[in-house]
Amino acid sequence: GAGILLDLAGDDTYEARKGSQGYGLFGLGLLADYAGNDKYSLGYSGQGAGYFGIGMHLDATGDDTFYLLGDGQGYGGTGGVGALANVSGNDTYTAEPDSAKAGRPDYHSQNKITVSQAQGCGAGMRADGSHGHAWAGGLGALIDIEGNDKYESGNWSIGTGYWYGTGLVYDGDGD
Repeated sequence: GAGILLDLAGDDTYEARKGSQGYGLFGLGLLADYAGNDKYSLGYSGQGAGYFGIGMHLDATGDDTFYLLGDGQGYGGTGGVGALANVSGNDTYTAEPDSAKAGRPDYHSQNKITVSQAQGCGAGMRADGSHGHAWAGGLGALIDIEGNDKYESGNWSIGTGYWYGTGLVYDGDGD
């Protein structure tokens, strides 16, 4: 299936708990916002996240704020492609780093930093987990063409490839 949201103008606020804002699960999820200073807030899985599908979050112009707990902002999960692309504006991308807020502590950081899997991250599943099956990761991309931008996240983020996944971040111009 396919879920598509197109917004042509205005300053918008998008809020969801999970599986939204450009989320593809065995299908296509697309959010395209063409103009405005927008605020995106999400729990998990979205803002350009795909699992065995394609999730795309496209924003053309404006000073935008992106916030999520994890698994998004250009996340390619198992068999998926996830992309967040932003053309212009001074944007802020936050994948909550505090494990107390996000609820997914990473033992690599004494459980203080969360497992973000965000901002250009492709990740698969290892076979030594509970179900014993290994699945290759997908492609996750965060692309920002121009503007003075800020990126903040926890572990496993900002251009990370894990377990046969590929993650990339491209920031074209600005500070």
